[in-house]
Amino acid sequence: MAEGAELEGSRMVATFVAAHHEDVTGVDMFLDFYDHKLENSDLNLPPDRYAPEPLESRAVYTAGVFFSVTQTPLPITLGGTVFEDLDMDLVRDSGDMGLGGVTLTLYELVDGAYVATGMSTVTNASGHYEFTGLLPGTYRVVETQPSGYLSVGAIAGTVDGGTRGTVQTVDVLTEITLLGGEDSIRNDFAEVRPASLSGHVYHDANNNGVFEAGEQAIANALVRVSPAGSSSVIEVRTDATGYWYVGNLMPGGYFVTEVTPDGYLDGLDAPGTAGGTAHNPGDRIDGFTLTAGMAAQNYDFGELMPGGLCGYVYVDSNNNGIREPGERGIAGVQLILLDQYGNETGRTILTNEDGRYCFNNLEPGTYGIREIHPTQYADGLDTPGTLGGVAHNPGDLLDQIVVGSGQRGVENNFGELEFTG
Repeated sequence: MAEGAELEGSRMVATFVAAHHEDVTGVDMFLDFYDHKLENSDLNLPPDRYAPEPLESRAVYTAGVFFSVTQTPLPITLGGTVFEDLDMDLVRDSGDMGLGGVTLTLYELVDGAYVATGMSTVTNASGHYEFTGLLPGTYRVVETQPSGYLSVGAIAGTVDGGTRGTVQTVDVLTEITLLGGEDSIRNDFAEVRPASLSGHVYHDANNNGVFEAGEQAIANALVRVSPAGSSSVIEVRTDATGYWYVGNLMPGGYFVTEVTPDGYLDGLDAPGTAGGTAHNPGDRIDGFTLTAGMAAQNYDFGELMPGGLCGYVYVDSNNNGIREPGERGIAGVQLILLDQYGNETGRTILTNEDGRYCFNNLEPGTYGIREIHPTQYADGLDTPGTLGGVAHNPGDLLDQIVVGSGQRGVENNFGELEFTG
């Protein structure tokens, strides 16, 4: 055992090592009388005497050395990439471009709530960002949505190959707990360019399913766009030119439907530049996919205006097949509308008191009209009207009458003769 004076002046060198911290070394001199240092150390040490008490009558003191050091946490980094995810699989593939100029803001968990750290950064030309010089703690990264893109999702980052943190929303990564010396990487945000879809609603005058020059646009028609397999609906109306447009669409499969405007009949619809299938009749186009940044055009809905066939049943006084002034109409005569094959369509009508009849709201097509001959008259000459056709005389039949969209054929007349004698 040595008395303190024998150690006084010796040096103590100590190095402290702790996980996630910088190594630190302390150096100081041993003192035989160190009360003044002990008083400032806040250490609860026994009196400066040997224990047990030595046998010597004079005081025997120990030697002591006091110093303090602070271990600094190793530096922490937190980074990742903002990229264009063309196939929206939340994986950065070889063709997925990094997005520069995107702002990321860092928050830290303090007393149970995330507060702003005052730190934000902007991605470089490769889409990479990084926060450096961080202290141990729990962090949150918030992405400011880049203009011209839609969010695909966020991807939690990793530390030494293990996932660290959780995805809160498509623009927020949170609960990223980091210790000194840890590097959190691949805290990524995937974006995609939106697609768009457009077309027209128009009067397809020749009923060929193609929007051609001179054909009338239909304004204020209702069009509905929906993702395939979804019940969500985006509604839009056509402008004065019959044009409709839906933008900012997430790439994927879609279908589009149209509500036939009042006063029109359903015509032929046509898929546009992204393909698809038109269901005619049905006002629906489906089976197409919009890719990132695609502007799919010419999803067009052709509509038809109803036509009509009108005429008279009359007494043809001079039997010349021409309804002339003064020739009397015959009321209560039944007319039957036929299709292009001569089959009854189920529509019949009776002439009014002037002998006039009209089949209205007809779809474009080829028709015939058969008269049920009034028994009190002899059969006269029948005459096709303004849309042409063929009269079967005798026979009380007009057929091969072609009615186009919005066309009204008049003077489809049936002449009858009064009995004489």
